[in-house]
Amino acid sequence: YFAVALMSHAIHVWEMAGQPTRAAVLVGHHGPVEFLHIDADRLFSLSQDRSIRVWSIAEKKEIKTIWPLARTVSTVAAAHGSQLYVPGERSGDIVSFRVYDLNEGTLQRSLHVSGEVEPSYVGSVGGTRGPPRRLLCVTSAAVSSDWLVGCYAVLSRECGIAEYRAVAWYLPDGSMRHVFKSKEPLLRPTIVDNLLFLGKLTAQFEVRNLATDDVVFTTRVSKWDAEQYSVSV
Repeated sequence: YFAVALMSHAIHVWEMAGQPTRAAVLVGHHGPVEFLHIDADRLFSLSQDRSIRVWSIAEKKEIKTIWPLARTVSTVAAAHGSQLYVPGERSGDIVSFRVYDLNEGTLQRSLHVSGEVEPSYVGSVGGTRGPPRRLLCVTSAAVSSDWLVGCYAVLSRECGIAEYRAVAWYLPDGSMRHVFKSKEPLLRPTIVDNLLFLGKLTAQFEVRNLATDDVVFTTRVSKWDAEQYSVSV
């Protein structure tokens, strides 16, 4: 299947086997759709109307709705199978990921940044008061059967970007295993088995083995800035 969310908030789905044909038009969201994921005959959608909706493509209808979510829904999410990973559901909890079981329609668990990362608010952001501290906002994410990696921009006390970080969680036990720091903006990560493919805006790329925390490969492919990349293994 191939799915597209339109400005009307409707989701159009095409069946791609043989001659492509429109399989369904799914209507129900009341705000922009930020994320789509297809798992077998089911489609999952995350919208600015603060809902996650589960659809049956074959039956052309909504099966269930998970809501309400945060006041603002992140445009960054990741999915693997029936698990959906959504960051930053509250202004005071930006550095965590919520894990939803889309088959059950329930919040399964939360994955938090711990250790050296400071609390995630600056002044009175989102109504939270306190001394100026560094804030992490998620910029991209990737997930596999065993690993979740979220990339963050870390803001300084003066609200400028101080550095960038990629945080890796080991999903079988939910533990945060690695924090990779960079002075350069990070591109969307890709995970294949235990290998993390991580690119920087300056076209420098590295491959890390998440299981052993070793750098397998690193290179700079151009003197020009990079925007996107793809991995096939």
